Amino acid sequence: MIWQREILIELGIQKAMGFDPGGSSTLVVDGKTLNISPYNSQYEKNVYSLSSEPRTVANAVIGYIC
Repeated sequence: MIWQREILIELGIQKAMGFDPGGSSTLVVDGKTLNISPYNSQYEKNVYSLSSEPRTVANAVIGYIC
């Protein structure tokens, strides 16, 4: 499992605001999905065996100045 914190550190981020610490949001950087949450929209059918899928629950605009 790739943690969002590790991804941000690897990208050189020095300060960030915590978002969805439960890990259920999908982190996308430059159009590339960097992690997948454990969420599945059909979880009511079988909460234990459905595969993960992206979930839109958090929005962030992150920029940096070089």
